[in-house]
Amino acid sequence: AKHGIKGMIGGGAASGGASDEVVKRWQETLARYGKETELGGDLIISFSVQLADTQQKAMDEARQWVEERIKMFGPLGFVAGLTPEQLEALADPRRARSAGLPTIEDGVRSGSWLCGPPELVTEKLLEIQDKYPGLEEVNIGVTNMGMPLKATLEQLEWFGKEVMPRFTAQARVPASAD
Repeated sequence: AKHGIKGMIGGGAASGGASDEVVKRWQETLARYGKETELGGDLIISFSVQLADTQQKAMDEARQWVEERIKMFGPLGFVAGLTPEQLEALADPRRARSAGLPTIEDGVRSGSWLCGPPELVTEKLLEIQDKYPGLEEVNIGVTNMGMPLKATLEQLEWFGKEVMPRFTAQARVPASAD
């Protein structure tokens, strides 16, 4: 904030996604440095997205990617709340499934994962936009560790065709100098 750098809240590896408390603290931090903003101003919030015909199908498809993220990011300290026992269980596939690790359902409940058909994902993003009126940018992750390139490209294309148009129509376009 001191140097005019935007804040960023992580997505699928950040268990909990954007919390009102963190967004409010960012707004207060900006104010301490003389920048008054609406809630969400000068902030980028990341979300992991999995599109499918239903929310359940999207969660089922994303489940393996969530597990891969936890295996990668857990030992690095990027999955909050993991106990030493859970971290140890990550290395053992026989123990990992019964270790009480975060699930895709947890990610959807917390808001860090947006899963479902494009209409539902759009609705969730519009709710976030209403909740944080100063938010102008989000980071959307549809590329998940271990996901085949073909599936990644399909997700990107689907998101670009059916979710983005609702938001690009709202984008601020800079006025020309003329």
